[in-house]
Amino acid sequence: MPKKVEERTQVDVSRRAAKLEEVLDHGLAGAIAYNGGELTGFSLKIGNVDYLVTLRAFFPAGHRISWVGANSMTEVILKAERLAAGGLLDWLEDKYKQD
Repeated sequence: MPKKVEERTQVDVSRRAAKLEEVLDHGLAGAIAYNGGELTGFSLKIGNVDYLVTLRAFFPAGHRISWVGANSMTEVILKAERLAAGGLLDWLEDKYKQD
């Protein structure tokens, strides 16, 4: 691999890792908070060919749950933050959460 391509690839990986760290540290919770909720938890399901993250948040209307899917673990986390930041997550009542 030519040196320039290798350096560019290293920069891209470094930027993606930094963005993932920022999203996990406060970006996802902040994006949900901006839309009126408080992130209370999330879980990750690993399938054969895809990943599914389940987000749980508390809103003034009560506990809500949302799902996001993608084809890699990194992408599902980054996609969840992008959708949350854009207010594009579909939140449904969390029927298993007891107040």
